[in-house]
Amino acid sequence: MLKHIILLFWLLPGFMLHGAEITPKSLNRTLGIPLFANQDTWSKKALEKRLKIRFVGNAKRYSAKFSRMIAGASPVELEVHTAEDEDTISMIIVTFANQGDTVNKHKSVIKNSGRTITAVMTRGCGKKRHGKLSDGTFRVTGDMWQTRYANFLLEVDKGDFVIFYITPSGGLKEAADHRDKDFSKNVKRNKFGDVFIPTVPMVDQGSKGYCVPATMTRIFLYFGIHTDMHHVAKLSDTDRDKGTSVNTMLKEISQLRKKNHLKIKRFSEVSVKNVSRHIDNGLPVVWLMYSTGDLQAVYKFSTLNRGKASSPEQWKRTLKKVSVSNSTDGSHALLIIGYNKQTDEIAVSNSWGQAHIAPLWIPMKVAKKVSQKYLFVFEP
Repeated sequence: MLKHIILLFWLLPGFMLHGAEITPKSLNRTLGIPLFANQDTWSKKALEKRLKIRFVGNAKRYSAKFSRMIAGASPVELEVHTAEDEDTISMIIVTFANQGDTVNKHKSVIKNSGRTITAVMTRGCGKKRHGKLSDGTFRVTGDMWQTRYANFLLEVDKGDFVIFYITPSGGLKEAADHRDKDFSKNVKRNKFGDVFIPTVPMVDQGSKGYCVPATMTRIFLYFGIHTDMHHVAKLSDTDRDKGTSVNTMLKEISQLRKKNHLKIKRFSEVSVKNVSRHIDNGLPVVWLMYSTGDLQAVYKFSTLNRGKASSPEQWKRTLKKVSVSNSTDGSHALLIIGYNKQTDEIAVSNSWGQAHIAPLWIPMKVAKKVSQKYLFVFEP
């Protein structure tokens, strides 16, 4: 009789030897959010509807601030990476406690978050194992849970961050070799004489002093190299308030840079001539400068009035009345992503979120006053 009962349970759908069958619904209960569906689980648009949020971003990298608990812990950001169609999700990344965003007792919060997520995932998905996630250029290791619907990997760095990676069950596709790409195809030109790169992924540094790690992460993502600002910040020993030493940063990421076949070129003078030769090749330039109050006013003036100019010549005349004072306040790093030879301007992009994806234009006479005379570019 007992033999027949055991056989019946084995044949019944929804049961396995080690417990209830894992389904999209059970995974959603484990996570505490409707991440999975019978259809369109890996569609960004469908995920937005299920979670009732809006992802913002560009160039295959989208994110949203997220306040609902995931796997029993409080997330900071929900991030999705997509395929070329900008909708098919290749990877979901959830950032939890970290030294940049978690101000008070971040080490204990990191430890507790890691323990909680591990316990919740083990109850819902079975025994964890040590695993890795890799696409050839990107590699992380941690506790892994594998199901027929998705793979989950939890990376806990006790001093710096807790990051949760969710990928389709087939894993990540091998990353394309950026040395085979023609980045000059990313360059756009318009009738006003603007030449710029609109496809540099946005990474929002938030309120912390992560301008250098965020900017460097944007460069790596642009080349198709998966990383995030928390890993880059750890490499360079970034302080959330004091920021980063750029020289330390370049030294510490040299192995990552060389592994991915990227050369570095430095120069000191910010000029349309120096910038244009790199932008024309589709290569953004990292620029160390001073983000002063006067410069914010220039951004605002250009944003409000530049599109109203009837010609580049008229706009250049208008720019004669724009000026800033010499100041060394607000040391900052950003990307130069464009130039205009007719108006003698450069276009920049800060790591400050969605509003800074579009180019912000600075007259060269202003750029020279706020420059720290330290620029560099990565080349394949």
